[in-house]
Amino acid sequence: MQTITIYEYSTDGGSTWASRTDGQITSSPIIISKLSSNTNTNLSRSTDYAIQIRAKASNIVGSAAQIQIATKANTYVFFNANGGTGSMTSLEFVPSNGITLPLNSFTRTGYDFIGWSFNASAEAIDQYPNDGLFKGKSSVGTDASDVTIYAIWVRKTPVSSIINVNNKQSVVDAFNAEFFRIQPAINFSGGSGCYEGTISLDYRLSILQRINWYRRMLGLADAEHAESHEGTNDKFYTISAQNWAWVSSQNNIWGHYYTQAQLGACWDDYVAKGKGGETSNICGGCTGVSSTDAFIADGGVPNVGHRVWLIEPRQSGFAFGEVGGNHATLIFTNSTKNATQPIPKILAYPGPGYFPASYAIGKRWSFKFPVFKDNGAAFADATVSVSGPEGIVAITGQLKADGMFLFDPAVIAPTSASIDRKYTVTISGIKNQNIPSISYDVILYAEDKAYISFNANGGTGTMPDQYIGTDEEAMNENTFTKSGNVFVGWAISPTGPVLFENKTSITEGNTNFTGSPKRMVLYAVWKCSNAGKVSIDNPRVS
Repeated sequence: MQTITIYEYSTDGGSTWASRTDGQITSSPIIISKLSSNTNTNLSRSTDYAIQIRAKASNIVGSAAQIQIATKANTYVFFNANGGTGSMTSLEFVPSNGITLPLNSFTRTGYDFIGWSFNASAEAIDQYPNDGLFKGKSSVGTDASDVTIYAIWVRKTPVSSIINVNNKQSVVDAFNAEFFRIQPAINFSGGSGCYEGTISLDYRLSILQRINWYRRMLGLADAEHAESHEGTNDKFYTISAQNWAWVSSQNNIWGHYYTQAQLGACWDDYVAKGKGGETSNICGGCTGVSSTDAFIADGGVPNVGHRVWLIEPRQSGFAFGEVGGNHATLIFTNSTKNATQPIPKILAYPGPGYFPASYAIGKRWSFKFPVFKDNGAAFADATVSVSGPEGIVAITGQLKADGMFLFDPAVIAPTSASIDRKYTVTISGIKNQNIPSISYDVILYAEDKAYISFNANGGTGTMPDQYIGTDEEAMNENTFTKSGNVFVGWAISPTGPVLFENKTSITEGNTNFTGSPKRMVLYAVWKCSNAGKVSIDNPRVS
């Protein structure tokens, strides 16, 4: 018995033979073991092949066996669940003609399917089923190679990591905690010449906190401060933003782009520090957290270009600079930051769920799919409608720009804190078979406008701040105590007269509220419990 050592095969009727050692994949033009999967690119499509195979043992040549094969005519697209479950049948198509992709039938617990990509780890969609045709790897159908497309999933945003916008009290509490806090002092150190000076870290972190309130309301992960960013060159981003604010203030100029003629001797320093204005949202006449509110509102900017930077789902973080009314929020990006964080299926402002009315009414509403590679194409023929308690709402200022659908609905503010107004937004005609239309509800509520802080004024105990809206409501009942004294009311100064009795009703329009946010500090007024009484010991009468 002889041991087979070599296989040979011929594709030209036995005129020439190529050898292949058993168990070895060689560079021969035909890899026999893989013919069934048709991965050999040297085979022509729509062609019949006669393959002859024979075995050899030393110098003994066996008889040849012939295999008849026929290559397929067209291209196949294969569907990969990419972490999901289920199956989808591969489809044969002619690339130049294209094919309409079927609806996805894969599922993945805790995720939403959003489209397809040629890259399994993609963060954006290359192809989504739409009313156009899929033509393979080449958008014009010139690449006839088989292709695998991967399902792209977005994690369902866990409520535990953000504000629960479906719970009104959760939204109210988060709003009040953010908008009624006292902003830290800027503590500007002062600049000199080309040196920009510094502002306090607490002040800068306070601004970041406001940005992250907006991000949490939209289901986004928190962004970070530049100085917390791994790999940041010391405080380069912070210095760059602060330098822009300083040179703007010193030269009485304002803009993203400056020239050497404008900055004179400070030009080289400005360039060395990164020309901060070119990578920043800038605001004139803004300070601290009000700058963030201005960027989000983006009044007078039809494409809400400033808002976009602050609510980009995978935006890494920000640095801040400010001198006088010149404010810069510098944006930087790290491609790995937030890569594992949940991205919402839709990104809308105002977002679905409860939303404070004053931050939605009179502001441009915006909508996009965060992971669509081409929102512009998806929205090309889309329309929007808004309906509320008053019926169909008039919409003006529709604009499709920078991958977003923008519009101005004439919604009406709630007239009472106890009466919310729900508006349903419907976007139709989206070029995506998986999401041809989408609807979501925005519930506007009348947010609180002022708050009261209670001071024991020599007494003991604690009382939480009370938030006051447009509706008349009773002040919280006093719970402070003071030994030997009785509570008689509230004053607006430690030694002032009683101005409010216990549980007096009040609205945010009371003139004793001052500042921004509107605040009133009430001091407990005490009276000795023995006042007016006379005690006589050992009386003597004569």
